[in-house]
Amino acid sequence: MKRFIYHLTPCLLIIVGIIMVSGPAKTNAVSASDWKAGRIIDDSVFTNSTSMTAQEVQNFLNARVPVCDTNGTQLTGRWYAAAGRYYTRAEWGALNGNPAPFTCLKDFWEVPKTDPAPGQPANNYGGAAIPAGAKSAAQIIWDAAQRYQISPKVLLTTIQKESYGPLTSDDWPYRSQYEYPMGAYCPDTAPCDPNYEGFSIQIYESARLFRYYINNMDQAWWPYKKPNQNNSVLYNPNSGCGSSNVFIESYATAALYTYTPYQPNAAALANMNGTGDSCSAYGNRNFWRIFNDWFGTTQAPKFLAQPVWQQIYSDNSKSTALGWNATLVTGQTAYAEIKMKNTGNMTWTKSGGFTVTDTRLATYGPWGRQSQFCNNNWLINCSRPADLKEASVAPGQIGTFEFPI
Repeated sequence: MKRFIYHLTPCLLIIVGIIMVSGPAKTNAVSASDWKAGRIIDDSVFTNSTSMTAQEVQNFLNARVPVCDTNGTQLTGRWYAAAGRYYTRAEWGALNGNPAPFTCLKDFWEVPKTDPAPGQPANNYGGAAIPAGAKSAAQIIWDAAQRYQISPKVLLTTIQKESYGPLTSDDWPYRSQYEYPMGAYCPDTAPCDPNYEGFSIQIYESARLFRYYINNMDQAWWPYKKPNQNNSVLYNPNSGCGSSNVFIESYATAALYTYTPYQPNAAALANMNGTGDSCSAYGNRNFWRIFNDWFGTTQAPKFLAQPVWQQIYSDNSKSTALGWNATLVTGQTAYAEIKMKNTGNMTWTKSGGFTVTDTRLATYGPWGRQSQFCNNNWLINCSRPADLKEASVAPGQIGTFEFPI
C-alpha cells in the first residue's frame, strides 16, 4: 500500500505516470467550482459495499447524535405564552401528536419489512421494548448495502438528504420521520406509496433501486438517464426553469439522476449550504456536498503525475548543472532533481518513515527493477530512488524528488 510515482528507464529517468493506493478517506469541503454535473460520484465509490462495517455504521450514527433528548427536556424555539417561556420538546411533541419519549436513529430497532404492505413494521420507537426479530438501524443499513452491493456511505448520505430532520442528526425525531426516510416511492407529483412506509423497507428499496438502475441502464429499453452520453437534465420539476445537456461519466451518477432527476442551478451552487432561487433543486447537490463533508471525495482515488522540470547536477549542492542529457563515465556520481505536478485528485504525502503514506519514485521495466544507476544511497534498495521532499503536495501543486546516480 505504498504510493509510487514511476518510471526509471534503463537510460536515465523519464517520469510519465503515477500509481498509488490511498490511505483513509478525509472529509473534503467543496465549493461551486468543484461541482461536475456529469460526475457526481464514481462507480467504485458508490458500489463499495465494504466501505464500512455494521459496527462502523453504528459508530457513525452515535457520533452524529452523541446524546438523544429521549424525554424531550430541552426547550424548543416555540413560545409558550401562558407559561411565559418556551415549550419543552416533550410539550411541543404532545401538542403535535407525538409525545415523548423520542427515539433517535442510533437507538432505533425495527423488524425488517421486506415486502410491500401498508403501515410501519414493529419497532421500538417511543420507549417500546425491542420486538422479537428486530434489527438495529445500523444493521439494516449495512444489510441492505451488502445485499445490493451499494456503499453504506451512500445510504447514510441519502438518509441525510431525503429525510425530515434530517433523521441522522435529529436528537428528538418524531415517529413520522421513520415513515419515508429515503424518499423511495415518493414522487414529486403524488403522495408517497403507503406500501413502502417504514424505515427498513425504505432502506432496502433505495439500495435495490440503485442496483436495478446500474444493472439495467445499458439496455435498449431503458427510458431514464444513461452513462457515457449526453442527457438532458432539468434544473427543477418546473420545466419552465430549463435544462442543459450533461455528459454523464459514471453509472452511479446516472443512477442518482434517475432517483432524483434534477441538477442544481447556479443559484443553488452559489449558496452551497442553503437555498438558491425559485428554480433551484437541491437533491443531487446535497448528496454530493454531504458525502464530501462526511466521507471525503466522491471521486475514486486517482494518482497522476506530469513531469514539469528535471536536471542533473554535479553533486547534491546543485551548484553546477550538467544538463539532463549529461554523459557520465564509469565511477562518476551525479545528482538528479525531478519536479512533478500532481494531476490526480489525491494529495501526495511524506511521513518521513517507511509507511503507507509515503509517495516515492519507483523503477519499472520490469516493475521494481534493480537499476544500474543505483549507488547504494537510494531510499530503499536499488528500486526506490527517492521519496517526496515536501511534506504534502495537493492536486495541482508541484512536488520534488532528488537522488544520486
